[in-house]
Amino acid sequence: MQRVWLSVIALLIILGQNACSEAEGPDPEPDPCETILAHFDRTFGLQYERPDIYVFQGEQSVLDSSNIKQIRSSLGSIEKNIPGLLSVVHWVNTNFTWVNAGGSMIGQVTANELFRDRELYGCHSAALMISSILRSYDFPCLLVETASVKWANDFRENKQIPFVGHVMTEVFVNGAWILLDNNGAYIMDYDPYFPFISTIGSSLYSPAPSGLFAIGKGLDSWEYGVHSSNDTESLMKKFSRDMHCYAKWFGSLTYAWE
Repeated sequence: MQRVWLSVIALLIILGQNACSEAEGPDPEPDPCETILAHFDRTFGLQYERPDIYVFQGEQSVLDSSNIKQIRSSLGSIEKNIPGLLSVVHWVNTNFTWVNAGGSMIGQVTANELFRDRELYGCHSAALMISSILRSYDFPCLLVETASVKWANDFRENKQIPFVGHVMTEVFVNGAWILLDNNGAYIMDYDPYFPFISTIGSSLYSPAPSGLFAIGKGLDSWEYGVHSSNDTESLMKKFSRDMHCYAKWFGSLTYAWE
């Protein structure tokens, strides 16, 4: 009889445990943002502590020796400082014609072709030409492709709006990385590891959430996988989809543009 009661008690304990397990329910789903942030490499695979390796051109950014000779003949020698690199920006903006191609030339042309035609089709080609020439003067350079945070937020509500982003150049000068825009504006206290970039007031990037967010970096756009406008749009769409995961960085660092 005692054995029967012990068996009944054991059965009740097991049933009670099962009831508790059922009441607790399944384990909660993992936060997708945790996975996204865990796989987001803020270095973009680059070695910022070794700027010397970024004086070598990429496949898209290489300049023929004959083109370099022409550039040096026109531009002359330049100092390895801010005024020196700004002279390159001024030279490019003075000696090239801007052609509005509506994004159709993104990733389609090389630095040699841009120099041959003396045409720039937007921020991609401008940054490509500026960085290629700077590297020919031994300035370590990297392209940084960005998406507008405001655009990414608006795109979530309306998929028909035009894409808004920008491409600039990271340059190593005076022992530090700076961010250089194609018009000669630059950030001295730049952190290349931080993906959010505060911007000078513009209707394209403000009101809040304002600024730009890095979505690709490399010697040139080919190196980070952009060979066409479709490639850029894919990167921007991905950022728009996941932007809530990066929200803690928006506006958390403000730069002073020179």
